[in-house]
Amino acid sequence: MRRYILPMFDVVVFGSFAVFLAMMALSIPTDARLRLLARVWELVRISGGW
Repeated sequence: MRRYILPMFDVVVFGSFAVFLAMMALSIPTDARLRLLARVWELVRISGGW
C-alpha cells in the first residue's frame, strides 16, 4: 500500500510546486524569467535530474 501512496504524494507535491512556480513566472518580466529558468536548469543538471 505504501508503495502506491508515496509516488502519488510526490506527484502532488511536485505538481503544486510546479503550479506555484508557473504563477510566479507569469508575474516576472520575460528577460528575468529566462535568466531564472537558465539558473533552475543549471541546478537540475548539476544535481543529476530530480
